[in-house]
Amino acid sequence: DGCFPLITNDRVMSPAEVLKAYRYQPNLERRNHILKGHQEVAPVYIETPHRIEALLLCHFFAMLAEALIEREIRASMKAENLAGIPLYPELRNCPAPSAPRILEIFGGIQRHCLLSDSQADHAADIVTDHVV
Repeated sequence: DGCFPLITNDRVMSPAEVLKAYRYQPNLERRNHILKGHQEVAPVYIETPHRIEALLLCHFFAMLAEALIEREIRASMKAENLAGIPLYPELRNCPAPSAPRILEIFGGIQRHCLLSDSQADHAADIVTDHVV
């Protein structure tokens, strides 16, 4: 009663650092729960194990890119001392932006480049009215 034993093989970490790492573990588990579950590949009709592995590797890279986007945005928010950024309707603050929402705000941005003899003649950036 009143004892919370934590065992580690890291001899460099202080007891406070071990506890901090232990408390961060659920964040890592939440990120990886998708990889630990079943992945649906049947609707794609790939039949060989090598192709299924390649598809799941692409899936993993996409999840990794999402995680990196979120980490960079949140680290930038912390560096700028921002409690949130206005991503929600009515420009309400979002304290922990997700990658899908971040990418959604760029959904209305398009870039068109017309080529003539392999050289760019004209480039146009188009931004729709509903960026946020």
